[in-house]
Amino acid sequence: MVYGFLSAHYFSKTFTKPSENEVVFYCDRISKNEGPVLEAMCGAGRLLIPLLEAGYNIEGLDNSSTMLKLCRAILKENNLNTILYEQNMLNLKLDKKYSAIIVAMNSFQHFVTDNEVSNILQQFKNHLMPEGKLFIEMYCPFQGMEGPTQIKHMNQITVGKDQVLEKKMIIHLNYLNHTYVTHNKYRLYQNGRIVEKEEERFTLRWYQPGEFETLLLKAGFSSSQCIETRFNTNPDGMVYIALSRSS
Repeated sequence: MVYGFLSAHYFSKTFTKPSENEVVFYCDRISKNEGPVLEAMCGAGRLLIPLLEAGYNIEGLDNSSTMLKLCRAILKENNLNTILYEQNMLNLKLDKKYSAIIVAMNSFQHFVTDNEVSNILQQFKNHLMPEGKLFIEMYCPFQGMEGPTQIKHMNQITVGKDQVLEKKMIIHLNYLNHTYVTHNKYRLYQNGRIVEKEEERFTLRWYQPGEFETLLLKAGFSSSQCIETRFNTNPDGMVYIALSRSS
């Protein structure tokens, strides 16, 4: 998914920082001395920047130039510097290997087909050092086959002097395919008048217990585990941790 101008600003203003327990989760499981770390789909640096501040040699990757522009501005404001790559994960080509790769905040769930998922997991495996770790955070809205088929939500945030950014969201859930389609409408108001509009539509996939672990093993990872988490951005989420094979 490539964020537009309004959606990128809404995301960066709404999800500004990770909770302390999210940062601690990764610090407890990633060594600072085993090599560089990559946050794929890093966005505006919500998690990347606190890990940089914690002393990690971490780089970022995203396919959205708008998000990366915001990330660079926030890095500059905080007197921080790192390498940021603008690439699509389906064609990931970097000239180094990493001790750990992180995909946070359900971002991986934008890839919905088995072919896409298998391809990206292979790309990650190829960019990990022997015994490197892959962390993928996910969200499962419903474990069973029943629940609401439509969810609506509206929110407004202040983004500047006399400016309000509104987001209206409709989610359609498909329990048979384990996917949900999100349709977002953004409206930027200046003194009560609409001055800019934007719409986006995307599909996300969720997994039943054991399903994603099987895909990780098929991709060639030597082991995997799933840990339930209580991060403030994903209170009902989980993180899959997979280990690349030793050389």
